[in-house]
Amino acid sequence: MNEHPASPSRIEALLLCARAELNEEPRERLRAIVSGSFDWDYFYRLTRRHSLVPSAYRQLEHSIKDVVPPDILQQFRKDHQENAVRNLIFVDELKALLDTLARTGIEAILFKSPRCAGGI
Repeated sequence: MNEHPASPSRIEALLLCARAELNEEPRERLRAIVSGSFDWDYFYRLTRRHSLVPSAYRQLEHSIKDVVPPDILQQFRKDHQENAVRNLIFVDELKALLDTLARTGIEAILFKSPRCAGGI
């Protein structure tokens, strides 16, 4: 796969999508960047490479859904849902591990728990 370099506008779009929230000015900037001849396939690969698909999906869905091609939005949605399912599996595994440790009298300290990550 021969990928072209990430242009400053693609990087800016990626950074905007990585934000927790977009107020009006950044939302309109993102809309302006992706309008026209935006390379959605490359942008999707870029978000995957940087593990930002869930964040990007959230911003695209809630902020500029009307300018995102439906097939692209569907791909982001699919990956977002798969990520959520995978995270639930990890939470179940973590709970089982913590229960096992607790039964044997070992106190565990979580440095990055689902509860902490939810607040980020």
